[in-house]
Amino acid sequence: MSEQLITVVSGTVVQDDLGRLFVDVPRMSACQICSKSKGCGTSMLGSLGGTKNLRFRLKGKAEVGDTIRLGCDQDDLVRAAFLAYMPPAVGMVLGGASAALSGSGDGVQALCALGGLCLGLILTRGLSTRDRVPAMQVIKE
Repeated sequence: MSEQLITVVSGTVVQDDLGRLFVDVPRMSACQICSKSKGCGTSMLGSLGGTKNLRFRLKGKAEVGDTIRLGCDQDDLVRAAFLAYMPPAVGMVLGGASAALSGSGDGVQALCALGGLCLGLILTRGLSTRDRVPAMQVIKE
């Protein structure tokens, strides 16, 4: 019997202006750990996003400033990544391909690909608000 693989992160409990509790988890990338961050394209792209924390709504009891461990099943994490990346990518390819098959020029193909990308992003947004994205669970210590 194999044990379930879980991805675990730690964060700090914070409170917003409305009194709701959240867990702020620092955004991580391989380049924050790697010593070869100079001259690395991933490091440069990561710095463009800033150092904003990821914020998860906390359902349960905790005090502001507490450190909380959150976990997510790795299968659910893969499903969430698939949901986030697949619809926009497929929309972009289908948009560009449909314009190419209709004999449109390069500019129209690019616009149709951009339109397909936008529709894919809208679809992803709609699916993510319907609780199809797995939630992070508080891990008891």
